[in-house]
Amino acid sequence: MVDANWCISYLTIEHIGPFTPVQAKATRGSLFGCDRCQEGCPYNQKAPVQPGGPFAFDPRWEGLEPAKVLGWSEREFEALKVKSPVKRAGLEGWVRNAKAALGEQDP
Repeated sequence: MVDANWCISYLTIEHIGPFTPVQAKATRGSLFGCDRCQEGCPYNQKAPVQPGGPFAFDPRWEGLEPAKVLGWSEREFEALKVKSPVKRAGLEGWVRNAKAALGEQDP
């Protein structure tokens, strides 16, 4: 059985508040979400690839590094939220995730 409280997507998108050290480690450096379950799902292995559409890769996220997230202003984050689910974590969540990815923790 899978405990969804330890799901990387849950932790980096839905979890509210700071991480415990164990939760931070469980994110495995992910800044927002995870596709491991999708990649491992036997049903998805046979699904046709569909380029474009709502699940297409957004080039705004290519090469995004945690250190860059730590420098985002509220204005920059507002621009990145447009037509993107990243708003769900909020800027505070993104900063928390970036700190976890860099091995930093708030006291």
